Amino acid sequence: MCIRPLEIKNYLYKNYCMADLKVLINENIVLDGVNRSTQHEKTYSNVNTFDSRILSLSSGSQVAVANFGSLDQAGSYTAGSMQYARFTNTGLKNIALIVSSSSETTFFNIQPGKHFILSDTLVSGSAVNSSGSFVYYDIKSINAEPIN
Repeated sequence: MCIRPLEIKNYLYKNYCMADLKVLINENIVLDGVNRSTQHEKTYSNVNTFDSRILSLSSGSQVAVANFGSLDQAGSYTAGSMQYARFTNTGLKNIALIVSSSSETTFFNIQPGKHFILSDTLVSGSAVNSSGSFVYYDIKSINAEPIN
């Protein structure tokens, strides 16, 4: 049985049925006769929610994948609680994954048969755009739409 209290004072929402998620990336390649295969393993501890969905995307429409806010609820999660998310395009067209913070929005193109991974909701980095940077500290929403 799980005990699921709401927020307690300033602590983040917690579920007392915790588990570890083990992610294994296995890359196998022999290039010019040299085995350059690698294996990477990462364990995410204290996972209390696992969400696996298949979304159908219609041309010209944007679908909410996840929202992050002050409470866990249907389709929404506590801000800063995401540890790992993998998005897989099983369709035949490219998909735009639209990741928004409170001040910026970034689009990631996922080609058919490809994957995209986010490892938490605290993303920072730099890239060339109109402001000269890409910085987010608080992912607020993730949406998806097909690219024609």
